[in-house]
Amino acid sequence: MKRLFILIVIVLCGTTAFTQNLANMSWYNKPAKACIKDGVLNITVEPATDYWRITHYGFIRDNGPFHYTEQSGSVEASVKITGAYR
Repeated sequence: MKRLFILIVIVLCGTTAFTQNLANMSWYNKPAKACIKDGVLNITVEPATDYWRITHYGFIRDNGPFHYTEQSGSVEASVKITGAYR
């Protein structure tokens, strides 16, 4: 029982240590309106922003907001995007 308790504590501490905190992440093209509340990032994306790596016109457009962190090693991401799309 003692070993099980110690294993659970180690797993929980390890999980917490490697969980990314939204407040510590960086912005690329920070939006005018962004807030973090209860572990959720809410942003309002400005009109005419986008990400295209090479358009059929031959230019690269990357002026949209991007909230990120740099990681090394294996990474697993879970993302949920909701919005009122227009």
